[in-house]
Amino acid sequence: IPALEALMVEYGVSRVTMRQAIALLEQDGLLQRGQGRGTFVTGDATAERWLMIPTEWQALIQHIVGLSGHFVTLEDGMVPRIAAG
Repeated sequence: IPALEALMVEYGVSRVTMRQAIALLEQDGLLQRGQGRGTFVTGDATAERWLMIPTEWQALIQHIVGLSGHFVTLEDGMVPRIAAG
């Protein structure tokens, strides 16, 4: 990926913010930093996406039609339990 300074300029953020973002991506296994070598993309974020929003009209309609949901009624002071999957 580009040098830290170039990313700071491109995204209009401070050095601290850019370093934190890169550290998070490295922590997630998406980047690998090497002193004197640079920072390289090592992972694929597409496999971890939990929400896909189509960008074409027909695909968006098909996506919406396929959605399902349910209502949860809470009593005072209760916290909903989120089911996995």
